[in-house]
Amino acid sequence: MKKLKTAARYALLTAVAVALFAGGAAAAPALTKVSAYLNGGLKITWNGSAYEPEDVYGKAYPPLTYEDRTYLPLRILAERLGVWIGWDEKTQTVSLRGANEFRNKADYAVTCLMVEDYDALSQIVHPTKGVTFSPYAYIEKNAVKLSAELVAGLGSDRSERVWGIRDGSGEPIRMDWQGYRGTFVMDRLYGEAPFIGFNDYLRQGSVVSNVSEVFSGSFVEYYFPGSEEYEGIDWSALRLVFEREGDKLYLVGIVHDQWTI
Repeated sequence: MKKLKTAARYALLTAVAVALFAGGAAAAPALTKVSAYLNGGLKITWNGSAYEPEDVYGKAYPPLTYEDRTYLPLRILAERLGVWIGWDEKTQTVSLRGANEFRNKADYAVTCLMVEDYDALSQIVHPTKGVTFSPYAYIEKNAVKLSAELVAGLGSDRSERVWGIRDGSGEPIRMDWQGYRGTFVMDRLYGEAPFIGFNDYLRQGSVVSNVSEVFSGSFVEYYFPGSEEYEGIDWSALRLVFEREGDKLYLVGIVHDQWTI
């Protein structure tokens, strides 16, 4: 193979894909420095259309060519393909899971929320724990929790609840379900989110998430990146949390996240 004219020397991991996991890779004891080439001339198509791998911040990652083989960023492609990907910094392990029951259950739940099919949604709400709602990443101890029966009736529920404290003003978030849904659940069509993560925060604001402390299960995150117009601060995410009871997965948390002051 001829050397690429625009070649750049590039240090990458022995397992190239792990390089995209920020933080953990730098400390990996098995790193081997090699010479590779940024192959900006390689064209990629996705379902017939031109495609350029980029992360949630819009940063492009051109292919790497090393020893006559071409490497693409694992995390970006995995999320594009709907494959679960995780990183365990302690064990330096990349985990991959095919489109499994978590993704299927989460997609089902987010669709129910989009089309307001609360009868169907109630069928996957935890039978004893119900489902907890949080407008921001940190789930307060007094967060609203609704039983499956109450979820089934949300379509006609006009009662007001205090769903939390509004960021910035400190005022109570007092509204009925339709108001809360439009502001902190379906403020965007998360079923059409361009990025989906599994037990992974694709973006976090100043408020620290405590999902793993409140729940013992796993979460699926639907993420919309921010725009250039607002310098990226108009990002938002919806996290659906599931816990296993016997051989079934149940919805236990619906957590919204966004840029906060």
